[in-house]
Amino acid sequence: MKRLLIIPTILIFGCFGLQAQTIVKASEKGQAKVMSVVKNDITLIEEAVMDYVMGLYDVDTTRIYKSVHPDLKKRGFWLPDGASEFKGPYDMSFQQLVDLASKWNAKGDQADENSPREIKVLDVLDKTACARVNAAWGVDFFHLAKMDGKWYIMNVLWQSYPTKEKK
Repeated sequence: MKRLLIIPTILIFGCFGLQAQTIVKASEKGQAKVMSVVKNDITLIEEAVMDYVMGLYDVDTTRIYKSVHPDLKKRGFWLPDGASEFKGPYDMSFQQLVDLASKWNAKGDQADENSPREIKVLDVLDKTACARVNAAWGVDFFHLAKMDGKWYIMNVLWQSYPTKEKK
């Protein structure tokens, strides 16, 4: 009688084990596909954010046109040197950003090759993403949208570094 119970038990658990392995393998394959898409998107998001930063650092408006959507909404807070309170919020349109990029570092006194450009992609979905950058002027938080296979910066919320964190 004991042998009769052991055989069905082995068969039942053995079947569940095989089924679980099949599910896991199918899931791993699905995750691998999703992960490769996300990894590719992360690279493209980082490139869009880097174009934004380097557009300002290198006084290169073509990089702004490449990475920022014309419907940009940008808002930020600035802490003037020696001040104890932030000023703002300041709003900036796409055209104002392009104008700023054309002159902000024209003398090379705002940023150089050692200036921060630390990008972190915070979240990625199929059409939207969030990222953060530490740059010479402070910290920017980005909302990006994927349109026609390309990532564009749609919104930026920024602030200059608090006095104790100034780079």
